[in-house]
Amino acid sequence: MKGKKEKTLAMLVSGSYRLGEIAQELKISEKTLYNWRQDEEFESELRRRLNIKMGTLAAKALQTQSELLNSRSDMVKHLAAKDLLDRAGYAPDENVNIKGPEPVTIINNIPRSDSDE
Repeated sequence: MKGKKEKTLAMLVSGSYRLGEIAQELKISEKTLYNWRQDEEFESELRRRLNIKMGTLAAKALQTQSELLNSRSDMVKHLAAKDLLDRAGYAPDENVNIKGPEPVTIINNIPRSDSDE
């Protein structure tokens, strides 16, 4: 990529500009930007650059989460630990499996209030 397309890619990856600002800065129409975004080669290059940026940010994000495990707040520590475990594939199983030699019978013996009738 060369010229204005190259600058557009850099501006998009920075995340600091809206499309209208890019068009104004580079003196091109928003329609031109739209057309470039429809181009497979342009979009492929944009995705490639965003993936590189995300890779560099991921290490920093992981370090931040790790540091939060030492927070004074139990809630912050809990949320950091939960997030790290979830992302590592250790999310809790949502299903409750009850197994035993006999079928399980659930008895609801909570009294109903007058408003439930």
